[in-house]
Amino acid sequence: MSVTIDSKETSAVSLSLAATGRLNAEEQSLVERVQTDVRQLKPGEYLQREGERVSDCYFVRDGWLIRRREGVDGARYATNVFLPGDVFAMHLGFRRKALFDIVATTEAEVSIVDFNDLHAIAQMSDNIGNALDWNSARSFHIASEHLINNMALPAQQRVLHLLPELWCRLMAVGQASDTSFTLPLRQEVLGQLLGLTNVTISKAFSTLRRENILTYDKNRVVTFRDVEDSIEYCDFDPAFLELFQPHGTLSLSEYT
Repeated sequence: MSVTIDSKETSAVSLSLAATGRLNAEEQSLVERVQTDVRQLKPGEYLQREGERVSDCYFVRDGWLIRRREGVDGARYATNVFLPGDVFAMHLGFRRKALFDIVATTEAEVSIVDFNDLHAIAQMSDNIGNALDWNSARSFHIASEHLINNMALPAQQRVLHLLPELWCRLMAVGQASDTSFTLPLRQEVLGQLLGLTNVTISKAFSTLRRENILTYDKNRVVTFRDVEDSIEYCDFDPAFLELFQPHGTLSLSEYT
């Protein structure tokens, strides 16, 4: 279902793009104006299926989605998770077919943005164009980091390494505290992202809790006992997130 909105509040997308430190209030307003066609998604609902024609850009206003496809072995593999504030399928000066499924893992709200509208605001503001390029570069670096970690890290560190990444990305849009965030992904989805079985995911979380690295409660809230220790434990370097700046007064430099 699509609805037309009148944006009166700053969306997660504007906050995320402004994390470059260069978007002023007028430029953030331009980003809001193109977010008029909004789709509500239920968990498990597809935004895009492999093989479909890609003709629009997507702004994630709320909720979590994953990009995945089926491997030659019949198993599903996810290459990325899209969080509030993420923008994807931007480079549509050419028309193409989707190579991946995009599916909501929680209730989600996504703006469907016409490429011409996105191109127009990028032409009106170099800062917006640069911020969109930053978003693309960060998305590529995140996927590359996942690939390397899935090949190089043991299961327990692989699981832990994903958590500070998600925490940083959520902090950029004001959806995480200085030590915790909500992780709504099921073990099955985490396994698709990390190339691990449900059993291995469960054991990794149990070990991390037992070693007092973090807590993960019944409300799916992950809390780091000590962020610096967690970062050191899994050799996490936020450089691949590019110019990360948290929303608010918190500084990641406190932990790195």
